[in-house]
Amino acid sequence: MRFPSHKLFFELLIDDYASVPGITECPIPPGTTRRYQFQATQFGTTWYHSHLTAQYGEGIVGTMVINGPSSMNYDEDLGTLPVTDFYYKSMYELSLVAESVGPPVADNGLVNGRNMNLNKTGGSYHNVTLTAGKKYKLRLINTSVDNHFRMSLDRHSFHVIQADFVPIDPYETDWVFLAIGQRYDVIFEATENPDNYWFRAEVQSGCGANQNALGIRAIFNYKGVQLGTPSSSPEANYTMSCDDEPDLKPYLRKNVPEDSFAFTSNDILTVGLTQNDQKIFFWNING
Repeated sequence: MRFPSHKLFFELLIDDYASVPGITECPIPPGTTRRYQFQATQFGTTWYHSHLTAQYGEGIVGTMVINGPSSMNYDEDLGTLPVTDFYYKSMYELSLVAESVGPPVADNGLVNGRNMNLNKTGGSYHNVTLTAGKKYKLRLINTSVDNHFRMSLDRHSFHVIQADFVPIDPYETDWVFLAIGQRYDVIFEATENPDNYWFRAEVQSGCGANQNALGIRAIFNYKGVQLGTPSSSPEANYTMSCDDEPDLKPYLRKNVPEDSFAFTSNDILTVGLTQNDQKIFFWNING
């Protein structure tokens, strides 16, 4: 598998298969390519991105699917649906702001690279066409720099079947929470009245900030219905939080001996965020 080079140095990180510039290897020079080979020992939905400075916030990202069995039947795979925060200023400029002030507020969010702006004066919505009666698989990915989302499709319930690379016992929900980097495969049935419906990705208060926090959307349109602005509403409300999905149970359980988790106080790593004498923010491990 080959990935195109970029005019700047960059290094690729495939989520769960990390390759870090200056740590595992040198960055990719301008005008060159590098082939990445790895054992696909797990299957499911993932993504790749540059891991040099803040380049992936500029869009050096992409989605990947490693095919495998499903813990629930479906008719059609709609593929990946990446959702991200979006910033009008360059990542280089914002990374300097983040060092001294803290994470900047995102200007908008994108669903598969598209959305309307805050004032609805520019941009467009990503569109997905459905056929009534079919069961669809949708692969949700949060590729954000700093935003966590709850995602839903108005008037349609999700059956969550996979978390990252782990097939799970399916469970039904109206909203699913995705932290940065997370992937959830869901199945839903197109049995509603044929119409236009909002897909929503809402930024959660306390885990990222966005000027258009509740306006990050796409349109799911039924075949035979003229594409238009939906008037739909969510199936259920939720409480804003940064809590991960609870009670995920692997479809194939593997027992691990308890003594494999034995540790001492020396094994504990504490990750923190602090400022140095120049008021520059930086992460640390055990201080």
